[in-house]
Amino acid sequence: MDNIFGVPMGHLAAALAALLGLLLLPVLATILFNRVLCRIGIRNLPRRRAQTLLIVLGLMLSTLIMSSALGFGDSLNYSIKKGVYDRLGPIDETVAIANAVGADAEAPFSEDLFRQVSARLAGNAAIDGLLPSLTGQAAVHFGGRSEPGSHIVGLPADETMQELRAPNGATLAGLRPGEVLINARLAGDLGVAAGDTVLVSAGPTPLQVRVVGILADGGLAGSMPQVTAPLPVVQSVTGLAGQLTAILVSNHGDVEGGEAGTAAAMAALEAAVAGTPLAAESVKRDGIAQAELIASIFATLFLVFGLFSVTVGVLLIFLIFVMLAAERRPEMGISRAVGTKRRHLIQAFLAEGAAYALLAAAVGAGLGVLVAWLLIGQMGKLIANVAGGEGMAFGFAIAPRSLLVAYCLGMIVTFLTVFFSAWRVSRLNIVAAIRDLPDEKVRRARSCSTALWGLSTLGAVALAAVGWLTTGALTF
Repeated sequence: MDNIFGVPMGHLAAALAALLGLLLLPVLATILFNRVLCRIGIRNLPRRRAQTLLIVLGLMLSTLIMSSALGFGDSLNYSIKKGVYDRLGPIDETVAIANAVGADAEAPFSEDLFRQVSARLAGNAAIDGLLPSLTGQAAVHFGGRSEPGSHIVGLPADETMQELRAPNGATLAGLRPGEVLINARLAGDLGVAAGDTVLVSAGPTPLQVRVVGILADGGLAGSMPQVTAPLPVVQSVTGLAGQLTAILVSNHGDVEGGEAGTAAAMAALEAAVAGTPLAAESVKRDGIAQAELIASIFATLFLVFGLFSVTVGVLLIFLIFVMLAAERRPEMGISRAVGTKRRHLIQAFLAEGAAYALLAAAVGAGLGVLVAWLLIGQMGKLIANVAGGEGMAFGFAIAPRSLLVAYCLGMIVTFLTVFFSAWRVSRLNIVAAIRDLPDEKVRRARSCSTALWGLSTLGAVALAAVGWLTTGALTF
């Protein structure tokens, strides 16, 4: 994913890494200048391994939730983008009749318009190739089986932006009269093999043709059931002589790199179709943008719902360190009695907490990757079941910056909670701590803390209101 809550992931990763580095400065200072306090803090990790394992498992919750949500978003983004690349192949833009919808979505236009647009784009550096095409609805019959939702596509046999070559060597340019190519999707639906004869109904008169090759799905071969033949043949079968339904446009670059030149290509195409009933559409860029949007929505939903669990995790972290402090209360009281200051206790607790947080964030990030892998696999099975065994193939992919964001977020949440816990437990009565007695509660005015909590609440309400009014996910 490129964005989360409307914030670029690269900027978010850099900001979180810088904030984490800033928060870890006190721990680094303790390691460098107060190694005794650092050793006092971290000595409990190897001495109490079972307790350390339980604490790490308790602290990893927030990191696990964040890494699994971001990993699922990345995988969904990758899967949808891969589907767009596989479906469109070298096609980056299309030109067709403007505002054609519904039954008119494949409205025909004259080949003269193609020649006019092609002449206007001659020598344009943004465009790598133009291809006239004619697409029509067709019903294909074979051996008592029928596929009424098929398409028949006509392309120039002498010029293509993607070589249409079947595994047996059959090509579009090598077709003889009465021969066609079909894609693997249609072959699988009808059980057709190379050399079989099928009946294609795409116009007033059905046409009996011989299948000489089966193309891999995607690109010019189509991802839905499709018959591919030379353009004049399809024009004759559909009764649309001299007509086209679309101009397929390829930018410079490979299947994925061509999308980068969409802005320049669209500007050139819009100028070329000016004054004609045609309009250009950036099909590949729009598909990629949709993939990013869908992935961001799912990741945001998981993160928002996960925030409730993160809140529980924060309370758990606080409880763990309060219990650790209560267990070592006499030890802390003796340390204070022999001259240790409150800040020294805080430093020791911060060193121990940082060690726990480093381990917990690493474990949480790793388990989050596993959870994301399981989620994307289950989603693929769910979509396949809903679609009757058909649908998009889901693949697993997680960007390193997403792991960095999840790790830093988990560390920051844990470390801030540890810092607050360390500050709180350092406020003890020395005599009561040594004798392991409860501290005497003293009633004091809480004007400062009350004002702080009040301002925090007002700030939260203000941010939520701004987010609601401006539809800003991050502020909300």
